[in-house]
Amino acid sequence: MQENPLISIGVPTYNRPEGLRRTLECITSQSYKKLEIIISDNASGNDLVREVVSDFQKNDPRIIFFSQPQGIGIVNNFHFVLRKATGKYFIWAADDDEWQGTNFLGTLLKHADSNVLVFPDAGLVNDKNESEYPLRNYEKCESNVDYTKVFCSGGVGYPFYGLYNLQLFNDLGLEFKWDGDLSYFQEGIFLHKLFLKGPAKYVKEARIKFSTSSNKPSYDMLLNDFLEYFRRTIQIYTVSDLPPVTKAEVMDVIFSNYTSYLRNLVENNGKDQYSKRIDGMTRIRKAIKVLISGNIN
Repeated sequence: MQENPLISIGVPTYNRPEGLRRTLECITSQSYKKLEIIISDNASGNDLVREVVSDFQKNDPRIIFFSQPQGIGIVNNFHFVLRKATGKYFIWAADDDEWQGTNFLGTLLKHADSNVLVFPDAGLVNDKNESEYPLRNYEKCESNVDYTKVFCSGGVGYPFYGLYNLQLFNDLGLEFKWDGDLSYFQEGIFLHKLFLKGPAKYVKEARIKFSTSSNKPSYDMLLNDFLEYFRRTIQIYTVSDLPPVTKAEVMDVIFSNYTSYLRNLVENNGKDQYSKRIDGMTRIRKAIKVLISGNIN
């Protein structure tokens, strides 16, 4: 590994000055110091955001601040900070999540030279201050197929907030492209493609505390988006280069877990909405029929 490589940190933000302050406290207190910290405010129209950034810039010249003159959308704001990065490694830092400990980056960096993505454990904190740890199943993974199967068995998008080896990422022909037309599961297809290529590594010694109190999509949006995400996922593995036996195993994991999720989604969210429940079940049957027939275009 290059000695003390530069890590670029992208911080897309919008109208959350206190969350941004906590995030910058986590970043600037890291024991690994060779950083560039790129903040893009997505036209918040809130002077407090600029004041928070100014407070930190006074003592930290590594901070680069951009204020968008008009809203560019969440996805474009994430891409903006990435395009401004000049480091060998890159990581996004959301403005309402917290890195745990001052050696968070140093711990990830130990594994970054040989992996396209090194991602931390996720501590999910809900409104009742209860914590969950949904990524622990990655602990026994040793190959990209292992990571693929675990992600297919109950994939949540938290690995997205790991440390990327940009050179290896480009060498593998990967793209920072996710499904912006979906309001939910946007990063799913991106992560499927990344885990298929590999190598990736889960590092349980590093952790981000994620807030789960953000607004959730409506039932209709969640159902429609997941059906489309399901279709796209099957399509990716259908055309993948996985050996036939492995492909069959992965497909089995996907069908088992994704259909179960759809069933629970309809039963739990549509329980008191009879027409929506019937409509949801009809869509499930239609989707599964299309997927099994192989007519997925």
